[in-house]
Amino acid sequence: PLAARRLNATFPQVVTLSAADSMIEGNAVKPGQRVRIVARVSRTGTPTAQPDDPAGEIEYVAGKEGEREILVRRQD
Repeated sequence: PLAARRLNATFPQVVTLSAADSMIEGNAVKPGQRVRIVARVSRTGTPTAQPDDPAGEIEYVAGKEGEREILVRRQD
């Protein structure tokens, strides 16, 4: 992952990712870069994804597409 952020599970939320969210200093998302954004609600409170965690994802071009919406839903 390029970036990660832990948030409280309240919805809806507006989240802006920036260089401050980078997991490795100097390895931030660059304008025009295509990225996959994943939103996940951990049922256990741990950072490791579990098969039954509600999640959603989108493909995004950084700096070009404006605000986007991710639908987080149960995995069946």
